[in-house]
Amino acid sequence: MKINLKNLKEVRKAFLWLLALVYLVFVVGYVIAIPVFLFIFFKFGTSKGWIFSIITAVVTLMVVHFSFEVLLKMPLYKGLFFALH
Repeated sequence: MKINLKNLKEVRKAFLWLLALVYLVFVVGYVIAIPVFLFIFFKFGTSKGWIFSIITAVVTLMVVHFSFEVLLKMPLYKGLFFALH
């Protein structure tokens, strides 16, 4: 693969998105961070519309909550913000 400026910009962009997700998980926890991240990513990081972004975020929230907290009875990390309350 030939390295050029466009490839480096795409790698940097992907890395920044990943850092944003990690930061969100640290601050507000998995259950909130994942749907919020997906909404922001699909709405502003891609060309998806509002409806797709909202539906994806809501469905992901339900799947993550049901899968881990209800079905597996495994509490997920709540985040720094909610740990203080």
